[in-house]
Amino acid sequence: HMFGNDLSSVRINPVTGEIRDIAVQGGYIYLLVKNFNLITDAIFIIRKDSGRIESIWGIGRQSAEGITCDGQFIWIISSSEKYFLRKLSLSGRGSGDIAIKTLPKGDIRGIACAGDNVFFTARADEESVLYLFNRQNRALKKIGSYRGGISGIACFQGHIIAGVNEFDTYSGRWLLVMGPDGGLKKKLSFVNSDISSMTSD
Repeated sequence: HMFGNDLSSVRINPVTGEIRDIAVQGGYIYLLVKNFNLITDAIFIIRKDSGRIESIWGIGRQSAEGITCDGQFIWIISSSEKYFLRKLSLSGRGSGDIAIKTLPKGDIRGIACAGDNVFFTARADEESVLYLFNRQNRALKKIGSYRGGISGIACFQGHIIAGVNEFDTYSGRWLLVMGPDGGLKKKLSFVNSDISSMTSD
């Protein structure tokens, strides 16, 4: 939790695979694990109060990179043109795929939804680019560029929140607060640890 004084943690057993992202809905955490047991990408459904894993959904190997929830559906972003965006019900049932003509360059990280718009970042070298993708017209637009590696983004109260690790002389970990157009509004010094992912409920 970043706003207010409420700080909590959930501990789970070690996972075989690459933890890529998290989403939160109600009393559950949805943890996205890429290459789980070297067999499939998977979503772990974890109770927030106890950290108990209630179930694991195998979702196939389509290079899943990020996960978010809009309150009705779970959205997964993948580094695959055919399965760029995948929609799942809250019970794990597949509800359709959205393809993209050309993937942006770089390592895709993070995803956040606001209406029909999807925000995500792609990191190449020492720069992270923020993109807006419209699910209806399939339009992809670059709306921001930031030095360093953005590893987590979320939508919060009409803003885009991103965690970035900068690499230059004044390197550090920062929290970026941006408008829906990608314009930077605030840059706050953040915790002295790498941010692996970020979400908002």
